[in-house]
This record gives sequence, structure tokens and C-alpha cells, in this order.
Amino acid sequence: MDLGEKIEYLRRYIILLDQAVCAFNGKIHQPIFNRDSRRFLYEEPNPVIFLVLKMARMVTALYATLELTKHGLFEDAGAICRIIIECHNDIDFVMEGLIKDPFPIDKQEVLDNFFNQEIPTAEEMMGTMKKPPTIPRRKIYAAVGRLLSPGDPDRSQRISKVLEEMFSGYVHASYPHIMEMYEGTREEFRMSGVQLRIPIFIKQMALNIHASLNQFAILAKALDLTDLRAQLIESVKELEESEAYR
Repeated sequence: MDLGEKIEYLRRYIILLDQAVCAFNGKIHQPIFNRDSRRFLYEEPNPVIFLVLKMARMVTALYATLELTKHGLFEDAGAICRIIIECHNDIDFVMEGLIKDPFPIDKQEVLDNFFNQEIPTAEEMMGTMKKPPTIPRRKIYAAVGRLLSPGDPDRSQRISKVLEEMFSGYVHASYPHIMEMYEGTREEFRMSGVQLRIPIFIKQMALNIHASLNQFAILAKALDLTDLRAQLIESVKELEESEAYR
């Protein structure tokens, strides 16, 4: 496969994830339009709705990363990868709670904080500097470690933390990440895209999609979407054998 073929190959899996979110959405109650906030809101939010929303956000981020990668715009692709990785970790954190009874307090805190968020007006933002309460990321990483590697949670916990921090430099426009755009031979910044970085981000895209397929398969099982789960699992195996992943 050449680079263009790899990108189009990966697009097939994003489309499958897109279709999966549509199937998941069919299994939950739909939001109601709120006239005060002028947006749709869920009357009775729950952990499954949280997962579906995070997965929907992840799919649109995958589409965006694919387009940016195609043009070598790796700085912006990297920033969006940070969103995808954070969504992966948040999903694992809440998924861990689904197998426990009662639903853990710390997981419920995440849900409450998430669903209670509002988009503040400019006046409200000027009037307060307070950020909405959040669960410390270290607790998220610990849950990911327990869920993914019960026998050795420390390693998965460290990997989750490192991945988030590794891509944070693109979000915050850090010095070393900006310098990755500089081309020494031409003594200039390549701001319209760096073709040499495309293979690296294709690989990262494949890894992000692989993790998504696995997470979506777990939710498909929980929602009794047997055929969809089988399709997602088969896609994981196919992706692992592809040139885009290896």
C-alpha cells in the first residue's frame, strides 16, 4: 500500500465506528430540546449515554485526524490525537464501573461533572475564574491500568499517562513540537504540511482506530448488538494484519 491507500484503508474502519455509534444511539433514550439553554439535553443521563457521547466525539476526531494526516498537518493532527487518547482513557474509566455493583462513587462523580457542564456566557467567564470540578487524571490512569492489565496495572497506567502527555505538546504549542516543522536544508518552517511525517501519523491513526474498535466491541456486547460486536472484533483482526498497522 502507498500512503494514500493506507489512509483510505483506515477510513473504512472509521466509517464502521461511525455506524456503530448510530447503533448505540438507537439503544439509548434520546435527548430533549431545552429552550433555556437552546440545546438538546438528556433528562436521565447514565453511564451508557456517557460512553456513547465520548465515542461520538472520538469518531469525529478520527475523521479530522485522517484529513489532517493526508496533508501532513501533523501539528494539528497531534492535537486532535490528544483528544482521542483522553476519550479512550475516560471511556475505560467509566467502563470499569459498569462491572461493579453498586456503580462506584468516583465514576458517578465523573458522570455528574460531565452532564452538569454548561457553556458559559462571556459575562459569566469574566465573572469567575473557577474551573468545573474534575477527577484527577491519576485516578483515570489507575482505572485504565486495572481494566486493561489486571495482572500488571502499573504498566498500562504509565502508558496511558505518557500517551496523554506526549501529545499535549501539540495542544499547547510547545517549543520542541513547533520545531518539528523546521526544515534545516531550506531554513524555513513547513507550515502547509510536512510529508515526511505522514507515515508516522498513519501508524498513530491505526493504533487509535485499533483501540476504538476494541472499546466499541465491549459496548456492543453490553447492548446485545451481537452482529455488530462480531464485525468489530473481525475488523480488529483484519487491521492487525494490514500494512497500515504493522
